Order: sequence, then C-alpha cells, then structure tokens
Amino acid sequence: PQHNHGINEEAALLELGVGVPDLPNGRAWKAVARERLAYGIEHLVDADGALIENSPYYDFYVLDKYWQIGVFARRAHVSIVADLDARLRRMIDYATYLLQPDSSVPLLGASLATVIHDAGSFRAMARTSAAFRYVLTQGSAGHRPAKTSVFFPATGQAIFRSGWGRGSAFA
Repeated sequence: PQHNHGINEEAALLELGVGVPDLPNGRAWKAVARERLAYGIEHLVDADGALIENSPYYDFYVLDKYWQIGVFARRAHVSIVADLDARLRRMIDYATYLLQPDSSVPLLGASLATVIHDAGSFRAMARTSAAFRYVLTQGSAGHRPAKTSVFFPATGQAIFRSGWGRGSAFA
C-alpha cells in the first residue's frame, strides 16, 4: 500500500467489477479496487499534488493513471474518493510548474528520461487548466501561469523560472 505499483491492477479490478459484476467475486473485486484506489489517492499523493515517491517521472505516470481511472469512474458512476477532481487539480497544478521548458521531466530521484506531449490524457487535462495548457504547448495556447517561482510546502520543493515565454523563448 505504500507504493504506486498496483494502480494498473487496481484499475483492472475496477473494470472487471463494473463490467462483469455477475462473475464470481465481481462485486468484491469492485469493492477491493475502490478501497485500494482510494488509499493510494489519499496517502500516496501529498497535499501539494505530488507523489510521495519524489520522482517527477512517476508524478506524471501516476497523474495519467489516476486521470484515466477518474474518467472511467465518472462514466461508470463509481465514486473512488469524494474529492477526486480536487486532488487531480492539485496534481495538475504541481505538474504545471514541474515540467521543464522542453517538455521533459526533471531527472530527480527514480525519474526516467521522458517528454510529456500535448496528447492523450495530458491534452484532456490541459482543457481543465489554462496554465497547464500553456506549459504543455510551450506557450502557444492557454494562459501563462501566475507565478515564475513557487514553493510547495508539503514536498519542501521550490521551483524557480526566469520567466514564461513562447516557442523558442519559452523558459
């Protein structure tokens, strides 16, 4: 329960419990999935919206997973946690400042080199946050984030930027 490694399995249990509830243990799978997903969302993501693993790569990985699970849960009329949307917004706000100007994630902790693209779940998230859209599109859409520097007290992290530009001036 202290790690994010079971999210895919939890999502699969939820899908089975919702999609085929009449299978043996179908309703139990759904209950176990909801319980485990709720625990992860409540205990693995801090008040700033950062994954407690302290890995920017996994911040985006888990944000993508929880976003997709949230979309599925809303369509299936299943509640995971009452404030899932607010928690996702905090994760998106954190991601807005975390993403580097070239759309890569910082290589800290257990991070892997990756680039976050304006596609899929992240594009959908950007429709809910003009500041994230701005960062995701390197300033070509959305609205410039309100701050150039931000402190996240729960993580103890400060992120500093020299400014927000557009295109090749995006810094």
